[in-house]
Order: sequence, then structure tokens, then C-alpha cells
Amino acid sequence: MSLLKYFGQLRSRTKRNAFQRQRLAWGPPTVPPNVIASIDGSGMVLFCTSRGLMFRANRTGAQIWKGVTSGQNPDSLSLDLCREFGLEVQEASQHITDFIACATRRGLLLRAVK
Repeated sequence: MSLLKYFGQLRSRTKRNAFQRQRLAWGPPTVPPNVIASIDGSGMVLFCTSRGLMFRANRTGAQIWKGVTSGQNPDSLSLDLCREFGLEVQEASQHITDFIACATRRGLLLRAVK
């Protein structure tokens, strides 16, 4: 293995571990009062009334939104995604993490520090 490839992998692992430690420091996400969700059979749309922002997600995103906003445990939600969509546990967990991060960056979810 080349030195460059080794450092690339090390950097990736370090960032992932830092993100996992940071995730443990956050409380459960909450929905701001200015965000409206509309869920149907094909997915969902989130609308931020204060900024005029619209965000569309597929059925997996809708399932994650329902679980997160109802306070479902991430491990339990991950298993639900595996059953519903035939995902591997690692893949489901990554979808949950990515969805929460994306929604938080856009102000569609709020995270409080524990």
C-alpha cells in the first residue's frame, strides 16, 4: 500500500470516528415550528415557511423522517429500514446519519447538545 493511500484511509477513519463521537454528544433532533412535512406513498416534501425552502425525499427519507421526528431510537430505525427496503445495517445507519446531517444543515431539523 502506498503511503498516500494509507494516509487517505487514515484521514477517512479519523473523520468518521470524530463524527461518531460528535453524534453521541447531540440530543434527539426536533422539528422547527416553521417546517411542514407532507408524506405520501412516493416519499415526502418538507417546506420551510420562513425561508421558502422546499426539500424532497424518497420513501427511505420519509421513513427516516417519521422515525426521527417520533423519537425512535436510531438502532431501531436502522432495523426498520433494513426490513422495509432490504438494506444492510451499515447502509441503513449511514442513510440515517446522512439524512439528519442534510436536514440539519438546511434548518429542517434542530439538534440540541446534551
